[in-house]
Amino acid sequence: MRQSRTPAERTHRRRTLRVVHLVVLNWIAGVILGAAFAGLLVWFDIGHIGRLIGNASPMWPPLLLLFGGFAITFGALVAGTAVMLIPRDEDPPDDPPRGPLVPVKIATRVRPSR
Repeated sequence: MRQSRTPAERTHRRRTLRVVHLVVLNWIAGVILGAAFAGLLVWFDIGHIGRLIGNASPMWPPLLLLFGGFAITFGALVAGTAVMLIPRDEDPPDDPPRGPLVPVKIATRVRPSR
């Protein structure tokens, strides 16, 4: 028997799925952007990368390393930027956080005795 969820649980689940959807789509966009950038490096032979890859006897390992590295890096950058640009909630919660209050000791400068 499945229990019905409260509206707060449904809202939390919906928000979580939206964030996951946002991260996955931006990661895919970053991977495509990284692969395109690596392709442009090889096509225009920037730093003689195209010539080096063209002279490699099996061509697929350097291509895999180049495209994989750029795809992972650009994917992580785009997804991380998307997460950091999510707007914060405008209304802070009315309740203070639960839990015991911890006293904070302020460090002061102590003069050595002479």
